Amino acid sequence: METYSQIQLCETLGTETEISTVLRDIRSGTIPLDTVEIAYTSEMPYVSLLCDAVQRYDLPATFAEGIPISTTRTGRALVNFYRWVGAGYPSDELVMMCRAGLIASESAPAIATVLQHAHIGEGEGPRPYFIALNQIKANMQDRETENSETGHRGLSLEEIEAVEEELKRLFALIPKGPNVSLDVLVNAGLQFLEHYGNVEDEVLTAIRDRLHHVAQSVRRKAPARRLANRLSELITNLSFKAEAAKPGHLSIAPLSRAGYTNRAHIYITGMDEATFPGGATEDPILLDGERSGVSGELELRRTRPAEQVWHLIRVLGMASNKVTLLSCHRSLSDSRERYPAALFQQAAEQMNINPVIVPTLPENSAQALDDAEALIAHYPSADYESVVNRTFPYLVSGQKARQNREWSGLTTYDGWLGETTSELAITAQHDIISPSKLEMLARCPYRYFLNHVLEIQPIEKVETDPTRWLDPLSYGALLHALFHKFMQLLKARGERPDRERHGTLIQKLLQKEIEAKKETHPVEHEAAYRADVKRLSQAAQVFLSVESDQKNTDPIGFEVSFGFGESGGLNSETPVTLELAEDVAFRIRGRIDRVDRVENEIVIWDYKTGSMAQYDEQDLLKRGTHLQWALYAYVLNSILKQQQEPDRVQLSGYVFPGDREHGRRLAETPPAPEALANVLRPLFELVENGGFFHIQKSQECDYCIYNRVCSKERLDANALATARETMGDDPDFTSLLDSLNRWMGI
Repeated sequence: METYSQIQLCETLGTETEISTVLRDIRSGTIPLDTVEIAYTSEMPYVSLLCDAVQRYDLPATFAEGIPISTTRTGRALVNFYRWVGAGYPSDELVMMCRAGLIASESAPAIATVLQHAHIGEGEGPRPYFIALNQIKANMQDRETENSETGHRGLSLEEIEAVEEELKRLFALIPKGPNVSLDVLVNAGLQFLEHYGNVEDEVLTAIRDRLHHVAQSVRRKAPARRLANRLSELITNLSFKAEAAKPGHLSIAPLSRAGYTNRAHIYITGMDEATFPGGATEDPILLDGERSGVSGELELRRTRPAEQVWHLIRVLGMASNKVTLLSCHRSLSDSRERYPAALFQQAAEQMNINPVIVPTLPENSAQALDDAEALIAHYPSADYESVVNRTFPYLVSGQKARQNREWSGLTTYDGWLGETTSELAITAQHDIISPSKLEMLARCPYRYFLNHVLEIQPIEKVETDPTRWLDPLSYGALLHALFHKFMQLLKARGERPDRERHGTLIQKLLQKEIEAKKETHPVEHEAAYRADVKRLSQAAQVFLSVESDQKNTDPIGFEVSFGFGESGGLNSETPVTLELAEDVAFRIRGRIDRVDRVENEIVIWDYKTGSMAQYDEQDLLKRGTHLQWALYAYVLNSILKQQQEPDRVQLSGYVFPGDREHGRRLAETPPAPEALANVLRPLFELVENGGFFHIQKSQECDYCIYNRVCSKERLDANALATARETMGDDPDFTSLLDSLNRWMGI
């Protein structure tokens, strides 16, 4: 009976809980580590769980059969490198390696961010990566041409070029050719660790010795992907630092090697029927009969269950004090119910031992292994909330944000900063503005706040349209370039557009633009490419036809730039300062697509290759949300004045030369300076006084990149009226409301 009392049976929920139960028992009983041995009946998943536990809780431990190299950071980095090579260089794998810290480089976060935004097409090797980066850089130039903000989703050109150089160095490590030798690929992996790994010297030595031994033993050439997969499997199965039990250390060993340390407390994990004693299935690659023929020392698979049972009985017989058998009764990974092994149940019945059902979480904070367990154990206490808040201060900030957003009044979390923000003011003394930036402010001040004040850039998975070769931006940029070069060429020749004479010329120029575009935007779907080429050809014909019908028109400027360092003609190297009123002055930069002289009048045109649906023929300003045409009129007037030219812009607007609108034009006489100033003044006041409210003149949330964050918090008239009542007579808020009412009333 005394021997029976030294055996304890425990059932847990999940294999992870088996490990935490052992550690909790050791800690609660203040058992010295060098009196404890933990045995596992199966390497999977217990070895990795035990490695993780001793590292997480900083416990000194020895592993009788060593630590799997794949559980170390160095090992994981090399395994994932070879897996990346073996899988054909998928970008999501490389992003994961950067995010997980497996690439120890200062540029790793930038690599992950750029690749997260890039569309890496199909193909093997580095080519799809650099095509995608070239496409991003081309799109940035297209945005500049389209007068949009520079950059790509918050990424600068310098960051993208730095990532490009880093990727070149990474791909340079990988051997080229259809077949490579194993030793060359081994050296590539070791160089990867040298340049990008968080190297642990002991682990690196073990990896280097084993891989060099394999490379010297196997002299063969094969495709790099196949060899890389083999190497990743090999490293995954490698172990190092096999040690005998030491004083002051936990001893961790497989069941076959347990019991020899004469330790007083033995814990045997994995005593469920799915794990113990294991199956007798033979290795299909090397059957037991073949194993016996090769060597008498090779383990036979069909005898392993019997050997496991024998080792368990041996350990129980050799135990000097206490043995604890642990079995999980449900798998947490797949939620399947498990049952204790036959010997576990036999011990319970014959020795009259009632298995202890171990709770998944500690019953009190004293038994907790870490802060998270301690908090959960503390849950029933009255001061639980204050304990959580002290432990996780960011939760306090989150609760505060939620409460403020749910309040009927307006706070910082609704876009009102509550104070004057003169540093954000859109004036001549501050940052350079662009028409697209002003139009974003006009359409939704809160979006402007997220994008240009907080500089938040959502990470979006790029989704391509398989029916289109070019995205709308690239499509429009190609046509812009075509129209510019065609009209500039005719201007140099002293010719006017003629549909009969110049039809072949414009198609030839179009073909050159298409071929150039294919360098940065490779063709992935031939049918989509042909469809887009047809649409481009039709747009070119429409443009030529419309231009042929223009009478008394003399183009005098193409792609007129201001603020981009270009000079000559109508260009201005520096940004232009617009002074529409004494209190409405700001610096602006951009590009004007076309400037014509029509019967002694100056006319500005901006090409729009999309639809006219968002434009209002009766109100080209569209209540202040379409500002570009009016702003550019005053920009050109300022440039002409600087060049001492007497002319002034009489008409400004948009031309739609695409195949959808067939050359239709929308244009108006520029509004008076004071009228345009009256449109912009309330917006400028809102910015200067920190009022970036989520209020719009029309629904702008549907296609906004921030709609998942704030679309449900858009202020309508009722919400604004409620906020006005809640805020009462706050003078700062009243002043903001005055600006807002004037803006909304335009």
